Amino acid sequence: MEQWKDRVAVITGASAGIGRSVAVALLEAGLIVVAIDERPDLLKNFAEFYSVSHSGRFHIRRCDVSDDDETVAVFQWVERTLGGVDVLINNASVEGSVSLLDGEVSEWRNLLDVNVVALNLCTREAVRSMRRRDAHGHIIHINRYPSDPSHHFFGAARLLVKALTEGLRQELRDCGSHIRITSISPGLVDDTSDSDRGLVEKPNFSDQNVPSAVLYVLKTPPRVQVQDIILKPSGETTCLPL
Repeated sequence: MEQWKDRVAVITGASAGIGRSVAVALLEAGLIVVAIDERPDLLKNFAEFYSVSHSGRFHIRRCDVSDDDETVAVFQWVERTLGGVDVLINNASVEGSVSLLDGEVSEWRNLLDVNVVALNLCTREAVRSMRRRDAHGHIIHINRYPSDPSHHFFGAARLLVKALTEGLRQELRDCGSHIRITSISPGLVDDTSDSDRGLVEKPNFSDQNVPSAVLYVLKTPPRVQVQDIILKPSGETTCLPL
């Protein structure tokens, strides 16, 4: 991880669960971390907890990633304040049991806005930052599978992210960039919030295995493209979409 030391990682949906665990892993690996979430109050205690050992290396920015202007403004702040983005972890997502037959159009649009459009907007802004500096950057989508197999619209959005990952890989290749892109797809994981557990509690499946996968991807040599990683707890019976 020496090549990433003192470089800037932006993590969306960082207030709890996978996002927070990845933030800890990257801080401990020597990166400067910008944690983005629409619930910054949940990040304050987290920041204070790590302020002694990681002074000045952990930054909190409030942002609703479904708001285009807020999202662009955050990436502009990173550019002005920290010099730009080197690693983007697209972790923010929203799930819901929205029926394909009886659901409201507004519910479908919200799922697409957060899980697909916002993810691609963050990616676009991060890539622009990386290309301005001809940086060897990395984009990682945390592409969760549905916690309930009946969440069909959310599952469809997850498949769109897989398609986006391949499309982005091709566009990054065609423009001659040094940027790699990866989708990490956890199966059924437990995203427990601060209200349910302490900051130093032993990690559960999501906390231990997803950050390990992120670090593995970042450690690979520049000429290695890790396209997709699928993680499932042993014994899981749910049939995940392709």
